[in-house]
Amino acid sequence: MQKLSLFLTAILLFAASAFAQSQATTGNIEGRVVDPNGAAVANVTVTATSQDTGFEKTAQTTDEGNFVLPLLQPGTYKVTTAAASGFAAATYENVRVTVGAKNTLEIALTAGGSTNVVDVSAEGQGVETTRTSISSTVDEQRVINLPTNGRNFLDFVTLTPGIVRDPTRSGDLAVGGQKGTLNSLQIDGTSSDNTFFGQSSGRTGSGRAPSQFSVDTVKEFQVNQNGFSAEFGRAAGAVINVVTKSGTNRFTGSAFEYFRDESLNARSPNLVAANRPRPAGQINQFGGTFGGPIRKDKIFFFGAYEGQRSNLPNPVVLNSLRFAPASVQALLGPKTASYNINRQQDTFLIKTDFNINEKNQVWVRFNQQNFTGTNLEFSGTTSALEHTGNSNVKTSALST
Repeated sequence: MQKLSLFLTAILLFAASAFAQSQATTGNIEGRVVDPNGAAVANVTVTATSQDTGFEKTAQTTDEGNFVLPLLQPGTYKVTTAAASGFAAATYENVRVTVGAKNTLEIALTAGGSTNVVDVSAEGQGVETTRTSISSTVDEQRVINLPTNGRNFLDFVTLTPGIVRDPTRSGDLAVGGQKGTLNSLQIDGTSSDNTFFGQSSGRTGSGRAPSQFSVDTVKEFQVNQNGFSAEFGRAAGAVINVVTKSGTNRFTGSAFEYFRDESLNARSPNLVAANRPRPAGQINQFGGTFGGPIRKDKIFFFGAYEGQRSNLPNPVVLNSLRFAPASVQALLGPKTASYNINRQQDTFLIKTDFNINEKNQVWVRFNQQNFTGTNLEFSGTTSALEHTGNSNVKTSALST
């Protein structure tokens, strides 16, 4: 009994924290219900139903015909209105909800008769006129279809105007010319910042793991550059707000394998100048996802795994060595031998979602990252093997 009480208390605490963070991981559908003449229609019941999970939320229109359906998970919804006095029921399909956005929908009722059905996706994407912040959203379709070298979802952030990879800190994102250390990365409303290094977890570059999450676990994300609300904060640069995938009422899965070796690479200018051959090097990334319902419309699961194995050369080239005295050449010559940089990483993610009722949803996510980088801490064409070292990273995160 005591264990059950502790478990229920933990769930309640998780639910409370999830509610506090939900503004950063959800979106709203809000708008107005009008009659054929454009006049407001009051006391109409408006219901939004997720086309993926069956989750429903209901609101009543005000005297001005306005309604708000808040805290909806990103995805596609069907919005319906019940038949009102003299008016037929209406159905709006494929209403898209994106993270952190207020999605406006005007529902036009018709005179009594058959249900009026409108496909919102056929009308194109609307503009959020109430937003004062500078932000952009990278949706699921772009995450799935656009290629990225290395499968790091943070590469998609550079699709936003004004954001590039920081040339002074390889792997960081420079927003509007600011240092990459000024950004903040949030995963499902939880901070994923690496406060020790002063940067986002999963930063690519020397001595760092390739990525903390598989790109296949990302549903969509929002890049807030300026003027973002107080719920984010803690960043002078950009706030990158990521939402991970969840299970749905359908069983779905994916698998992938990417392989690259030295046969597709050219010799670097340093190797050409030193008349040295192209060294061997391989990168292999593999993994998959699987998700579905545990109980239809109520409980869902989603899991993902990604592994990376890379064996890349690090040639040491000292162009001026041949002009040095013989004694210096004898001392430094053996230190110019090439060596390999190896990366071995495994990332796991498990997520469970609970639809309790229309006012309460709970999700629990666990992810694990195991990374070993051999000779990764300090490398380059002027760095000898004795000056480098290994990089070992293990992270575990449980959030809700």
